[in-house]
Amino acid sequence: MSGRVYIIGGGLSGLSAALCLVRRGVIPIVCEAGGQAGGRCRSYRDPVLRRALNNGSHLVLGANREVFSYLRLCGAEHTLRAVPQKGIPFYDLTDDCQWTLRVGLGAALAWPFDRRRIPGVGLGAILGDLYRLRRATGTVSQALGDVDGPLFRRFWLPLCVAILNTHPDRAAAALLWAVLERTLLKGSGASRLFLPVRGLSETFVDPALVAIRRLRGEVRLHTRLRAVSHGPTGLESLKFRRGAVRLDVQDRVIFALPPYAVKHLVVGIDAPEGDRAIVNVHFDTPAYGGEAHVCAIVGGMGEWVFSQGDTTSVTLSDADARIGMEDSDLAGRVWTNVARAQNISGSMGRYRIVREKRATFLQSPQNERRRPGVTTPLGNLFLAGDWTNTGLPATIEGALLSGRWAAEAVLRSFER
Repeated sequence: MSGRVYIIGGGLSGLSAALCLVRRGVIPIVCEAGGQAGGRCRSYRDPVLRRALNNGSHLVLGANREVFSYLRLCGAEHTLRAVPQKGIPFYDLTDDCQWTLRVGLGAALAWPFDRRRIPGVGLGAILGDLYRLRRATGTVSQALGDVDGPLFRRFWLPLCVAILNTHPDRAAAALLWAVLERTLLKGSGASRLFLPVRGLSETFVDPALVAIRRLRGEVRLHTRLRAVSHGPTGLESLKFRRGAVRLDVQDRVIFALPPYAVKHLVVGIDAPEGDRAIVNVHFDTPAYGGEAHVCAIVGGMGEWVFSQGDTTSVTLSDADARIGMEDSDLAGRVWTNVARAQNISGSMGRYRIVREKRATFLQSPQNERRRPGVTTPLGNLFLAGDWTNTGLPATIEGALLSGRWAAEAVLRSFER
């Protein structure tokens, strides 16, 4: 017999857990502190650009099985569309070199003759680096060694920062390898790019809320958990702003919260330490107005450039040193880089800057060892979040996977 399941946090990991539970006949109660669900993965109406914007720019890849499974459960598969481009163009601002990242057997065989390959880099160098990453236990820089060569500067540095939101000097090589072996090394289908048709909320949040509520699950907004009480074996009560909830023996709790929030609520749970910032700059580019397009910038301010409709969005990862810059200075420097890389004429128009000081945990080898599983010493408390031990970086895929794993652990606990 199952009891109540309180899911604290309405981000993607919390929604994933709730969706898994409600489809198995267990009624979850999602408690979200804010006024809308989705966490970092949401969209909103921006008054400056007068359009819907995503809180951050998130790519989905063909290899993201958990993403597509989640969307199928929500009936939202149609809200993602493939980006109609072959490969990812790179533009190096230091010397105006351009190349295109293409994957698959055909790309490998054509490498010696492909004029779009990384300048000054042979296929053997890439294969050698992949071999070293596969065996590495330290940082990306330690694994690759030659941090002054063109392959590192033109490819591994921007790729690592974009994927792990951490500089290669501190980033865990094992996490970078986990992504590479599931995407680039699986071929073009696994590396195919997808973006939301409308926005992140319309793809990942709103359909999940509809599905959860349709099956009698509860989602309570503006419901912040302030404290808990617990004995030696489990949580005893949850203390919200509007009062406390006493937990019965059959009740379960999932903390789908950031690691710092979990450590504040319950002492003794190991979790990663330190955070990394991300800054997104959204520009009004009505002259573009074309199909969705993604490119990468090297040697400038920003890593990924997303162009869709009349908006061009630039992601600055590992951005702790830039998060305090004045808006006009930051936007001006980013625009100069983007306009040069994409050959955009004209002056900078309206823009919106979105700063996320605690976008991801510091994805270092030390923190990789600190990532906990879904269960805790408190028998009725479970954990979810992209910072838990999923074997993946802090991504949408990892968040959704962690939520499903936490829900499955709760279901197993009811059977004991």
